[in-house]
Amino acid sequence: MLARPLPEAQYARIRDYKQLLLWKDLITFEKSNPQKLELEKLKERIDFTYRQALTILRFYPEIWNDYAEYHASMKNVKEGSKILKESITVMPESILMHCLYASYEENCKNFEEARRIIEDLLSRCESPLVWIVYMQFCRRCFGIPVFRKAFLSAVNSKTVSHEVYVAAARIEHQVNKEPQVASRIYNLGLKFYKDNSEFLKCYIQFLESLNDHKSKFLNDSAHLYRHQSCYRASAEGSAF
Repeated sequence: MLARPLPEAQYARIRDYKQLLLWKDLITFEKSNPQKLELEKLKERIDFTYRQALTILRFYPEIWNDYAEYHASMKNVKEGSKILKESITVMPESILMHCLYASYEENCKNFEEARRIIEDLLSRCESPLVWIVYMQFCRRCFGIPVFRKAFLSAVNSKTVSHEVYVAAARIEHQVNKEPQVASRIYNLGLKFYKDNSEFLKCYIQFLESLNDHKSKFLNDSAHLYRHQSCYRASAEGSAF
């Protein structure tokens, strides 16, 4: 059985997932050192087992990440980085694989390398999700000014969505403790998403968290949101 891209059919996914579990069980068994090998020989055997698993599970991020984490646990951080770098050549558009690689480098305090990885993903697969990941990363590792610069880049991109505004506002409110800045972000988003019920819902929840029940927007948008929800439920009901 050779490696192949993740299947779409449910039965094939179940079959491949069983393969994943079997290989993980084998790797765990080898790590228990049933042959009582010396440490260096044991490392070689475990490394060999991971490589054998990847001949079949080449498109499964979980195996690549486990392989890298194993080397990190053996104080071989650079080898873990090499493994994850190889993984994104195999899956160049995998958001999950890039995020795992960036997280690994971040945990190793290689912040600039982690940043490069996420920016590389943005150049390959720009999406609201990746922009949100990038903003969260910038806030964690580089602070508020860099996070805000990332947000501005996101809102000027072609793939911006209401989720980007909501994510940025929540970071300002919950992490930066800047509710006024969060409010400005929601007001900015309102210019583009005033008819988006999910955006309105998030904005209402934000105002309620501030106990801002006197807000005209809160009263008007709450009424609009309920109206949209009732309309949608009615439309869905009439389809049957």
